[in-house]
Amino acid sequence: MLMGFYPNVIVVDAGDTVIWTVNSMEPHTVTFLSGEPNLNPFEERSLAPIGGNVYNGTGIYSSGLMMQGMSYNLTFTQPGVYVYGCLIHAGMTGVVVVQPRGSPYPYTQAQYDQIAAAEEANDLATATPASALTPPPPLLAPTALQLTTSSWVHPRWRTSQCPSTAAAGSKGTPT
Repeated sequence: MLMGFYPNVIVVDAGDTVIWTVNSMEPHTVTFLSGEPNLNPFEERSLAPIGGNVYNGTGIYSSGLMMQGMSYNLTFTQPGVYVYGCLIHAGMTGVVVVQPRGSPYPYTQAQYDQIAAAEEANDLATATPASALTPPPPLLAPTALQLTTSSWVHPRWRTSQCPSTAAAGSKGTPT
């Protein structure tokens, strides 16, 4: 089983927008909890978007349940380090580092695409085959469910100077 946000860390400037698009068949959320307690993925409120599309680093912001082909965008207004995750897949997390507006970017979008491909290839090479995993006992929390396909969500960023579209894929096929 392989679930992850690739690249795992992305650096943007305050005022930039990051876009996540799911191309895999697995449903996902992009959820920033900002220190709030985790949401139960089985609660109805976890399935709907929460918080809007402009994030200042406080409160819960979530894409809601995203299926294949759906996108979520979030504009970051305050510098900081923001951890996000998928409510459905425990351990599937990523980080957005927001630096002050006008700071130089450490990577271009093309370089982030290369980093994402390398991270995913490494994770695929070191993943435990599903056949070697012990099936979870009945009625275990969803964090123990085993999925048979790999899935990834690939964040992209855009600025007013460098518009970009988002990409996500499955089995190492960045789009």
